[in-house]
Amino acid sequence: MGSGTVLVIAPDERWLRVLEITLRLGGYTPATRRSISDALRLRTGDEPAEAIVLDLGTDSTTSDAERVRELLSGGQLRAVVILPERFEEQIDEFRAAGAEVLIRPYQPSALYAALERARAGASG
Repeated sequence: MGSGTVLVIAPDERWLRVLEITLRLGGYTPATRRSISDALRLRTGDEPAEAIVLDLGTDSTTSDAERVRELLSGGQLRAVVILPERFEEQIDEFRAAGAEVLIRPYQPSALYAALERARAGASG
């Protein structure tokens, strides 16, 4: 299983908590944020994140997807982007930005594997 700090961004409180628990069970230390803007203002004392998990919930818009691509364009942190099925046609765009992509629904093991691939890509 994994280890290290993972920045988790999900606008939906319920999915944020599900991801937080799933990552803790997988051995990770989640730092949770409700928005990309909040995530960019990391709090003093936060452990530096080794990767980001971004959950674009069912209420997400195309502009949210564009902001995510902007966030990933720096390439400093690797990311796992979780998309609702209706964004499935944008998978290649997120992958081109360097993200691992999951389409909801997914198994926790798929999240762990994608996170490890993302972390390996950041160090390799």
